[in-house]
Amino acid sequence: MHAQEGADEQKTIELATDNPDTLIGTTSDRFTVYGVRLGMTQEQVMQVLRTQDSLIAERNTQTSFIQVFTKEPGGVRGKNPIFTLNWDLGPQSPRITVTDYSTEWLPPNLQRLLKESNSERPTAFVENFLGPVSSRKTDQKYQKAGILVYVASYDAIGLIVQRTQSRAGTRVSLKLTEATQKPNAAAPVREWTDDTGKFQVRATLVQVADGKVTLRKEDGKEIVVSLARLSAADRDFLKQQE
Repeated sequence: MHAQEGADEQKTIELATDNPDTLIGTTSDRFTVYGVRLGMTQEQVMQVLRTQDSLIAERNTQTSFIQVFTKEPGGVRGKNPIFTLNWDLGPQSPRITVTDYSTEWLPPNLQRLLKESNSERPTAFVENFLGPVSSRKTDQKYQKAGILVYVASYDAIGLIVQRTQSRAGTRVSLKLTEATQKPNAAAPVREWTDDTGKFQVRATLVQVADGKVTLRKEDGKEIVVSLARLSAADRDFLKQQE
């Protein structure tokens, strides 16, 4: 019985077909997307994708980038990529991005994850599926072009949920990266104090955005406070985290 439990713990999760109840306790190195996994070279990925009759993979020879599309009737390439791979971190360090164009090809719980991640705060389903978010940030690099990118990182799994808002609408994608935190590891907790010294709370930093600081208390509840209302020591601590 114990041997079987150990085997189950190492089981690969194929995100295109399997329908796990949760990803909590798993790590991205156990995931595959149509047989593709983290750690593969471009050549290995192309070799795997050539065996997938329902897909068309396009490799950009000038960049470390592969786009994967569905194969439509008559062998025609689908309009938008359902997932992409980027080796900008190194020849054996691809980032795998599953786009919401893949929704109809994914199992029910992955479809729901993409749908319910299209909101400012995670729903109960997302929290139960992914666990507590490690950090959140807002990328305003392209704000002048009307584009805002919201990123929620789940370091214990090695998963990033990215929500991109533009004039054309909102798109959601899931990015597989290397897990950087042991599953179920306790997040660092510190005591936070307001600028009057009268209010203290023990909590974990979740994110800093638009002059607001989100903290997760030890009971799991999140609170949002103004950066300007925190003590000088707390503001110095936040500067060190940038």
